[in-house]
Amino acid sequence: MPAVSAVVVRSAYGLSTIGDTWEEHAACRRPDVDPDVFHPASGRAGTRQAALALHTCHTHCDVRAECHADAVRFPPAAPQVIGGVRYTASGTRTARPQTDPVTTPSRVGCRICQGKS
Repeated sequence: MPAVSAVVVRSAYGLSTIGDTWEEHAACRRPDVDPDVFHPASGRAGTRQAALALHTCHTHCDVRAECHADAVRFPPAAPQVIGGVRYTASGTRTARPQTDPVTTPSRVGCRICQGKS
């Protein structure tokens, strides 16, 4: 069987192989990120989850614009954080939190930031 060689291309989010999608480069797909925080519960626990999800998107994701563009085209049917924006169950955007999650990694418990010490 002949060896398979990958074709490497430069894209908007760095070097990748042909066939990659932007989703494969999303910060929410990292093994050290809990995917459940992007589907926040209601109440105080949901507020903490959403803050961590927003922090992850704004601080660690190179494909946030592509992700948000998909959310605009296909609004979520459940509460979610997509592309750095929190959406309600009706698919509408919620207001930006009073505290900017980008500047408060220790308050949200970001595992990515904690690993950079």
